[in-house]
Amino acid sequence: MNSTDASEKDIDTWPALRARFYRLASSIGLEVKLFDLLDRYYSEPGRHYHGWGHISACLAQFDRIEHLLLDPIAVEIAIWFHDAVYIPGGKRNELDSAELAYNSLRPAGHELAQKVKAYVEATDYFHDSGIADPDLDYLKDIDFSAFGKPFDAFWRDVERLRRENGEDSTPAASVSRLAFYRQILDGRVELFRTAYFRDSLLENALDNIDRALHRLEQADG
Repeated sequence: MNSTDASEKDIDTWPALRARFYRLASSIGLEVKLFDLLDRYYSEPGRHYHGWGHISACLAQFDRIEHLLLDPIAVEIAIWFHDAVYIPGGKRNELDSAELAYNSLRPAGHELAQKVKAYVEATDYFHDSGIADPDLDYLKDIDFSAFGKPFDAFWRDVERLRRENGEDSTPAASVSRLAFYRQILDGRVELFRTAYFRDSLLENALDNIDRALHRLEQADG
């Protein structure tokens, strides 16, 4: 993906993602054409961050910790679906993505479909799912792992998110981002839940957030 628009398909990454989904779908009895459905969502205009680039990055993190998971198939499928529905500022993104996942996965079995639905719903960080599940903790940490990138890469993600959410023209969205960063730095929002991600990414992530917060305060001040 280029530095400005994550909705554009990378000529190297996208075919590999498609092939990977085909293998996964075939292994659990799903139709591979589900990838076309996901592609319609993740390739929507305006997906500057929540597009295929984000899914690819999450899958790369998944590959690093797959051996630590109890049900890696459910976690991987949840990654594929967790941001399928994304409307900036929307209150039902996770719920609608979860419903899409459930309806898509029912041919593979109700138990798997229900588990993935619950996982995707739980990626809404502003509502406590009440689910105690170590695999879900890893899923959430994977979703937040971008906070631990080298700062230049992290800042490009911030710019993509701000563009995606229209923060240049929507001051409330920018205020919400600043408040969220302060909550992380104050310890009111737990950034990583697993020892693996805390040990490998937390220090750099907190430094990134602190630097970004000061840069955004100066830009918006």
